[in-house]
Amino acid sequence: MDRNRSLNVVWTVRDDIPNHAISGYTLRLDHANGSSVYSIPSLSPGEEWRFVLPANETSGDGVDFDIRRPTGFSVLDGRLSIAEAE
Repeated sequence: MDRNRSLNVVWTVRDDIPNHAISGYTLRLDHANGSSVYSIPSLSPGEEWRFVLPANETSGDGVDFDIRRPTGFSVLDGRLSIAEAE
């Protein structure tokens, strides 16, 4: 396994109808080395957030994620599978 590998996350706020700004959202990651929570910055319609997950948080075969509103409601969750390059 390449210790220098990373996972790039891009979240774009929709710029069509309906649209609204977001603020106070968080990204939770459950990975082989534990869990991490990251604050997503305030974003206006059409803006995007780019985030690179460090290599120590992408070990194993994948990362479980959960994006939550400030109220704690889960907006989106799932698993990001990580495959070795051939």
